[in-house]
Amino acid sequence: MAAIGATASSRAMGTHGRKTTRATGRTIWENRPLGRCHSSGGTWTRSVDARTLSMRDLLRTARRLGGAAPPDADTRPTKHVDDRPPVHGAPPPRPSPTTLLLPMHVAIDFSESEHQPTGVGTFTGGVVDAWCDRVAAGSLRLSLLTREEVALPEAWRLAGVRCRASGRAAHPILWQRTRLPGLVREAAPDVFLGPAYALPPRLRVPAAVALHDLSFERFPRAWSWRESWRRRLLARDAARRARRIVTISHFSAAEVEALYGVPREKIVVVPLGVRPGLAHPAAAAGTGADGPDDHDATPRLVALRRELGLRDDLPTVLHVGTLLARRNLPTLIAAAARVPGGAQLVVVGAHAGSSPLNLDALALEAGLAGPLVHLPWIEAARLADLYRLADVYVSLSEYEGFGLPVLEAIASGTPAVVLGVGASQELWSGHALTVSRLEPESVAAAIAAVLEDPACGLQGRDALLERYTWKACGEAVLKALRECLA
Repeated sequence: MAAIGATASSRAMGTHGRKTTRATGRTIWENRPLGRCHSSGGTWTRSVDARTLSMRDLLRTARRLGGAAPPDADTRPTKHVDDRPPVHGAPPPRPSPTTLLLPMHVAIDFSESEHQPTGVGTFTGGVVDAWCDRVAAGSLRLSLLTREEVALPEAWRLAGVRCRASGRAAHPILWQRTRLPGLVREAAPDVFLGPAYALPPRLRVPAAVALHDLSFERFPRAWSWRESWRRRLLARDAARRARRIVTISHFSAAEVEALYGVPREKIVVVPLGVRPGLAHPAAAAGTGADGPDDHDATPRLVALRRELGLRDDLPTVLHVGTLLARRNLPTLIAAAARVPGGAQLVVVGAHAGSSPLNLDALALEAGLAGPLVHLPWIEAARLADLYRLADVYVSLSEYEGFGLPVLEAIASGTPAVVLGVGASQELWSGHALTVSRLEPESVAAAIAAVLEDPACGLQGRDALLERYTWKACGEAVLKALRECLA
């Protein structure tokens, strides 16, 4: 078949229109003017590879190369497509000039954002939101790959963001391994982004993966043995196959480099951002002060306080995050019970891991003066109100890749107390009040200090808001994806 293609081409073009690629050694036909293929609408040409065509398509191509294009032919240049799996060790083929003129097409696994998104879903949504201007301008194409049809925000739909759904599988992991590869092939993107520690199998396009932290490597017993094994297996596989690894702090980058042996130049550190509606310059800690465009905030906060059954005469301590052992909720409850004058506690996050906590029993044992309110999940708008309702935000996590709720609390005007280890020490030292010892008495003293002087847990807020934006995050991720195609 290769001989037939060569005969047809020499009859139509001679030898000057033929090119042999260095990467594969195959002959392709470039988009050059053809000496014998003139028509009234201009020249017609198509890039072909004889060894990727069926006999019928090959004969049809040979006939067309011998004469002018039919009147209804599409005269736009097409790019060479090679569906064969890449040869191990061979350099990727160079993109053609035609390809470089087209907007980059990015496909994202959006399944983590379908229902009740948490940290990974917030990251994915922030990146997509930052890209909307580029999509609307036509300089970027974006496909969100999901299990079910998702009601996208109106701004995304108007910009031209598209959603591709394949239908539910028995389990999200089963969907990712069986249905997602087909969705990627149908979307035919230039590059793929896996925002949640994993890449689908059988990818035929360059890919980047986000590894937000490696807590499942450092704390494997926090999960069941099966879940811990699954997380480690998928993350290690993704780190090996991805051309770029996106992470969210220099601490996490060092972890990926140390535990997975990934070269530092392959890792890209990106900043996270603050969701719209959280950053109010006029917000004051714990006062429910109105922001410049939110004049009905105070009635909402009063209604939220009543809905949650919180007392007016006690300060409110807030914690947001999935309930895992490394986040030390028992110590936080014991510390809140030791705050002079008493306190009440609101915990937002679902139970996870191998040993679910009995929060009510812990509060009763510690002698917490006020109520302990547990919300497994809360929508973004109500979470913004909850941040502003709280008098202090506390995170005692021993391991975080970033700690987004700390940033969101400070952006809302709520002072924060954090355990100064890992990424928390890197990111929040000098902004939140840090504690060095994981003891109820030390944490209680820090909470009392912030209640007396909120400024000590709310320093450099403007600098944080300037440094951490979803716009900057989106640009950094987009740069990493472009590097995947280089």
